[in-house]
Amino acid sequence: MKMRIVVWLLISSMSFPLFAQKNAAYFVQRAQKRMLQEDFQGALRDFNDAVALEPNNASAYVNRGMLQACYLFNKRSALYDFNKAIELSPNEPSGYYNRGSLLKDAQDYEGALKDYNRVIELSPNFAGAYYNRATLYYFFIGNKKQACTDWHKAESLGYQEASEWIAKYCKEAK
Repeated sequence: MKMRIVVWLLISSMSFPLFAQKNAAYFVQRAQKRMLQEDFQGALRDFNDAVALEPNNASAYVNRGMLQACYLFNKRSALYDFNKAIELSPNEPSGYYNRGSLLKDAQDYEGALKDYNRVIELSPNFAGAYYNRATLYYFFIGNKKQACTDWHKAESLGYQEASEWIAKYCKEAK
């Protein structure tokens, strides 16, 4: 009898990691892999599982929002997810950045500008925020001088695509 108990304890302790409960990080990581494989519905299920396991996980909401916006074209759900991520983690720039892009596409230029400004306030070296804000200024708000300033800042932070826009649009704005 003692032998069976010892063997059972040994086997169960060795196999425990195989049956350990999966956490939100596991599902987020698996969802990201599924996105790379273009299994968008599978990725959505995994992001939903991550949010169900950890409803206060802002990263899971941001990632699910990006999936919803970019691949499933469900802008309303994406906006919900970005808003929730911002509510949960108001000092994390990724929710604002992604919501800003969504608002720009929805032609809410004031809202997008506010979000890009917040990203830059929280993370002054976030090159993509300068680049996107420059595009917003140039094409939708009409502030070409500020756009060129932002493109130059984005370029200085390593955002290579900004160089093309500077060459094309910032000659007269110098």
